[in-house]
Amino acid sequence: MWLGYPGSEWRGIGMNTFADSPSWAPSSYRDVHLTRGADLLGIGLEIGAANNPILGSARCKFVDYADTDTIKDRLRNSGYAHADSVVDIDYVWPGSGSLSAVVGSQRFQYAIASHVIEHVPNPLGWFRGVGEVLIPGGVFNLAIPDKRFTFDIACPESSLGELIEADLQSFVRPSARQVFDSCYYGKAVEPGEPWFSDIDLSNTPPYSGAIAPQLAFDQARRAIDGEYFDSHCWAFTPRSFLNLLTGACGLGLFDYLLRDFHPTIEGKFEFFLSLEKPPTVIDRAELRKLQLDQLAFFQLAISNRDRIFRLLAE
Repeated sequence: MWLGYPGSEWRGIGMNTFADSPSWAPSSYRDVHLTRGADLLGIGLEIGAANNPILGSARCKFVDYADTDTIKDRLRNSGYAHADSVVDIDYVWPGSGSLSAVVGSQRFQYAIASHVIEHVPNPLGWFRGVGEVLIPGGVFNLAIPDKRFTFDIACPESSLGELIEADLQSFVRPSARQVFDSCYYGKAVEPGEPWFSDIDLSNTPPYSGAIAPQLAFDQARRAIDGEYFDSHCWAFTPRSFLNLLTGACGLGLFDYLLRDFHPTIEGKFEFFLSLEKPPTVIDRAELRKLQLDQLAFFQLAISNRDRIFRLLAE
């Protein structure tokens, strides 16, 4: 279901050098959403690409929370089979603080983040940092996992208070709470599995097995001492994510326009968001009104869709 504001497979195509060709166009459902509005012949930025970037264009730069060798080592230690094929990372940034200070004078026409935001300790700071290095009118496209259809199915929905806490404290690594919740609540559920079978959470084992509670506690203690644990710091549904953005916009903590929103469709486990850095300087009050109007439009569209589905189910 396309929810475009008026006027406006797991990962991507993977090192597709055709993205460097003027004749290349996205073809898959994911490619379309993750490149929506992007000037692919311009300079782009992909965040957290690991070994499977959305675009393989030489004009797309890569940023991650650590350098290439560190990420490869951490992936190898976790048993990941494709650690050696991680992309060469151009910029190291923890996802909080100034990204402009890291990239210098370089500016980007677009940014892409596929299944990254849930790993980011401080999303509000992360959005601000990316916004610093986008040109006016530049787009930021995200694919976001829907907790209802992943191993995060039992995780509590993230709250606005947690979002504010992470920003006020400028988290640069997953906090003890984030590490604990990610390990403790994770369930042994395959992506998209709830579409095809009933999931009895009371009888579904933890993702980390029977040791999950103790492991979660041990990792949380080590996180306090500064150890980094790659975690799902946040758990969203399409509606809960829009509600969080509404709260952030109301507080003046979010500086993007919302152009497109695509909730999870049948058989899938992710939703898509397309943001735009305002093309001109906008008064804060005017920006907030535009944002809240856009969010209300998307929320109404989801409510109408849900109403139709309920009618069809009767």
